[in-house]
This record gives sequence, C-alpha cells and structure tokens, in this order.
Amino acid sequence: ELSPVDLVFLLDESGSMGDGKNGKREQKGEPGTAALKAFYADAASAGITASLTVFPQNLNMTMKEADQNKPASCKATDYEMPLVPPSALPDDKKFADAIATLDPPNEFGTPTLPALSGTITYAQSVLKEDPARKVAIVMVTDGEPYGCGNGNSVNATAAAAAKVADTIPTYVIGVGKELGSLNAIAVGGGTDKAFIVAL
Repeated sequence: ELSPVDLVFLLDESGSMGDGKNGKREQKGEPGTAALKAFYADAASAGITASLTVFPQNLNMTMKEADQNKPASCKATDYEMPLVPPSALPDDKKFADAIATLDPPNEFGTPTLPALSGTITYAQSVLKEDPARKVAIVMVTDGEPYGCGNGNSVNATAAAAAKVADTIPTYVIGVGKELGSLNAIAVGGGTDKAFIVAL
C-alpha cells in the first residue's frame, strides 16, 4: 500500500520572474505557473495532497515593478503559512484561481533562504501530524537568492534543504538559466538536479 503524499509547493514571485522591468512574465512566470496548473489539474495527480506558498509575500498589497525602497520580508515565519492550504488533487480551480491573482509584488529581492526555511517548518508540521505520510517540498524559481544580507545565499539555502533531506526532500523546478544555483539547491535537498522548464 502506497503512503499518502503531500507536496508543499514554494513559488518564486520575485521581480525577475516577470515584473516587466527585471524580467519578462512570458519568459519565466507564465511557463512556471502553467506547469503548476497543469500538474494540479491532471487526473494522474489523484492521491496527492498539495499546498502553495509564494515568495516574496505581497505585504504591500501592490503589484508593480520591484521597488528597492520596499524590501521583501526576510522573516522565515512569514513563509510558514501557505497561500493555498493542503488540498486534494486533482483540483482545476482552487490553485488556478490563486495563481490567477499573482503578479510579482513590488517588494524587492528574492528571499530564497527565509522562504525555504519557513516552508520547511510548515512541511515538518505536516509530517508531524502523520509520520506515515511522504512529504516533499517543490520549489519553483529562476535561480539566485537576492537581498536579506549575505546569509541569503545558494550555499545556505542548499544547506537548509540538506538538514531535512532524509525526511523531507526538496525538488527544484527551474525556469531560468542559473543552473548551477538550481542544481545546488536540488542536490542539498537530496534530489540530484533541478528539472528545467524550457524557455
């Protein structure tokens, strides 16, 4: 008998994913979200429970070009609660509706380490509720962490993923060209290499 599976999705919505200035939406944001929506709605996803967290959070409630005067939150606790709570798949509405409301917020930076750290805490709570479940994190990003000080680095993010890889692996879906960064995080998460969405 197969164990129940929980996939905790972490979606990069930083300016480089497509705010019109730092990145083009049609090149990164749209291919990434299209892949997610297809997975969530696919009948083959039956039996999987999924949730969705985005980073940075749109705390300013403004969707414009990323503004250096409005830095993204660097608090891991801000990323412990998913935008879409755990939901059984397939689901062709709940996740699609949430994704349709997304545009890169004007918060500046890519707080990869804080976002992953908060998501790990959330994933651990899911696993604690039912240790028989298989829980994994799926990060969708275009590469390099940015902002939040020198601690927000590829190596630190990979190390955070490595600490829990034995019980909560981290998969990486890349929508950019920073393959070294993406693969490093995947290796830390115990999943060998990133899956790349062709641009």
